[in-house]
Amino acid sequence: MEQEYPDTDLVAYCRKTCTTGVVCEDCPRPRLLPESLLPLRAYATCGTQWRTGFNGATGLDYASCIATLERYAPRWEKEQPPAEPIDPLDLLDEVRTIEQALLLAWAEQAEKKRETDDTKAADE
Repeated sequence: MEQEYPDTDLVAYCRKTCTTGVVCEDCPRPRLLPESLLPLRAYATCGTQWRTGFNGATGLDYASCIATLERYAPRWEKEQPPAEPIDPLDLLDEVRTIEQALLLAWAEQAEKKRETDDTKAADE
């Protein structure tokens, strides 16, 4: 989160302004829909399973993600029982959506960096 708000010390800000421990209206953190919480948790759990190549991350290792989600799903169901049982494959679909968005964002950042580097090289 701090990467998205680099000029904000979120921990200090929340300690200073939030006395209840609940996210307040003034908090700069983005709000998530309740149905997004489990997919985000699943992505955070699988977030170390990136396959990388010479140009950086190429995608998640789905076999590892499925195995991880199968292990964690029962624990998550006990912690906060969902309306329906957690299906690791459905959860993987949600994780893949996050993965694709990240890959696209990283590709856009890399393209902007290349353009900036090319402009600097041309100016020299």
